[in-house]
Amino acid sequence: VAEAYSKGRTIFMGLELLIAPGALVPRPETELLGTTALDVLSQMHLPAPRVIDMCCGAGNLACAIAHYAPTALVWASDLTDGCVEVARRNVAHHAMADRVSVLQGDLFSAFSGLKLDGTMD
Repeated sequence: VAEAYSKGRTIFMGLELLIAPGALVPRPETELLGTTALDVLSQMHLPAPRVIDMCCGAGNLACAIAHYAPTALVWASDLTDGCVEVARRNVAHHAMADRVSVLQGDLFSAFSGLKLDGTMD
């Protein structure tokens, strides 16, 4: 963990992610969650899956899902300035801004007004 902070980068599910103080370094066990989510999405056979990543931290899951499910649309959110900033940097780093939106707010409040209710896969 300290090494990732000193380098300012880490690898998550094969993707290089930028890391900064204020956002936790993605853990290897979180990759299990990411691969499980991708497995579920692939079994659903959706042309453009819609995914929400709450408490996104550095945006590792949002970026991984968008990378490995290239038709997916992802909305990620976190409460803290540091997490939102580094998640947005990671989305930009991987040129995913057209499919990944990073919002700031507490759980569901980040998505209010977006009319996403009942539209997520």
